[in-house]
Amino acid sequence: FICSSGVVSKQALCVMSHGLHRSDHKAVSQPLLPELQLVFAWVASLLAFSTWSYFWIAGKAEDTVILIAAHFLTLPIVDRRANPVVVGATGCVVLGMAIGFQLVDLCFDLLIIADQPLHVGTRFVSGREAAWLYYHTMLNSRHVNLGLAIFLFVCQFGSLAGFIRSSENALRWWRRLVITMFAGNGGYLVAVVPRYIDVRFSPTFDRSFFDGWSAVLAARLWLFLCLGCGTLCVSSLLLVLTREEQQAVKRHLQ
Repeated sequence: FICSSGVVSKQALCVMSHGLHRSDHKAVSQPLLPELQLVFAWVASLLAFSTWSYFWIAGKAEDTVILIAAHFLTLPIVDRRANPVVVGATGCVVLGMAIGFQLVDLCFDLLIIADQPLHVGTRFVSGREAAWLYYHTMLNSRHVNLGLAIFLFVCQFGSLAGFIRSSENALRWWRRLVITMFAGNGGYLVAVVPRYIDVRFSPTFDRSFFDGWSAVLAARLWLFLCLGCGTLCVSSLLLVLTREEQQAVKRHLQ
């Protein structure tokens, strides 16, 4: 029994030593910087969003700082050493956060379209005015803007990183995720964000802000569809990546 245990222990030590040797060799030979495409995409996104915030919409200086901070906070996503399974799990968390945001906003979209008066204390407030109070407060909150920026950039860079680095089995899911995220975020930026900007910088309530709000509702429902498809893609992708890791461990032990 002692002899057999010694043989097993010796074999285990050899496997561990071989694994450590491979890991050290991989760590030394692996480039530290991300792929050139990802570096270019990150820099281009940083410059574009900073310029858009500071010059185009004439936002506050803190808005530009938030966008820059969100870019740096999402740098681990494009790191070559990032575990694809961890990146996928992070994507699920971020997508869940986005769905929660949108569910709350949807309540106020329906309130705007119905425009039913709300009894508040001793007076009545129109649905549009109640929505203006919500959106004006929410859109001027630093932590909300930071959370939205992180959602946008995690989806953006995580999808690109996975698309560039994935195996053949996972590539189709990354491709679908890239298309889904760009379609959903693109529609949201075009149809919803300009309305939000008007409401955010308005010092007083104006009913005209919410004219034609059904277009915003349609864009939000489209985003819900894209987020649902994105969640399905990430969940399927995690299954593929986990299976690949398990197969790699089995080959290594053999």
